[in-house]
Amino acid sequence: MSAPTVIDNLRDHLLVATRELDGSPFDHSVIYVCSHNKEGAMGVVINHPMPDVTFNEIMTSLDVLPKAGLTADPIIYAGGPVETNRGFVLHSNDYSHETTLAISPSTKLSASADIVRAIAEGTGPRKLNFCLGYAGWGPGQLENEIAGHSWLVLPADEGIVFNRPAEERYDLCMKRLSIDVSRLVGTAGRA
Repeated sequence: MSAPTVIDNLRDHLLVATRELDGSPFDHSVIYVCSHNKEGAMGVVINHPMPDVTFNEIMTSLDVLPKAGLTADPIIYAGGPVETNRGFVLHSNDYSHETTLAISPSTKLSASADIVRAIAEGTGPRKLNFCLGYAGWGPGQLENEIAGHSWLVLPADEGIVFNRPAEERYDLCMKRLSIDVSRLVGTAGRA
């Protein structure tokens, strides 16, 4: 029997919350991991919309005026508990700025006001998840949470990340992992 594969860099992977995180801020979360190295990890939650926050409010807070006739109104997501007043935009590779981080050949992350202006002017990325805040882990913390069965891990899928409604993303990830959510029990027993 071969040894299990060790994932030492989870960048461009999805973390899917298990029942261990029920009742926590990460309950039923799907997180796209933007960076992961020996200093820790950073990602954004991509399936928890914030219905009380609009893109128009974000533009107003940054004194950005939309281009006349612009109808784009991206969904705003609760990206995580860190820096909740700052925008982190996970997006397709058709937009770039000098501060944009390339995560994979098809996915980038931008966190400057310039992307808000680009979206308002109609020159932003075609596909995006506009997240307020992010999730962060210190050195070894994410690995310990995975070992403690708090997260399931799968390679990122552009179809899930950008093309599916937020309310479908958790179940789609579980399906990709061959897990039937309806059959999961709330807590694990101990013998």
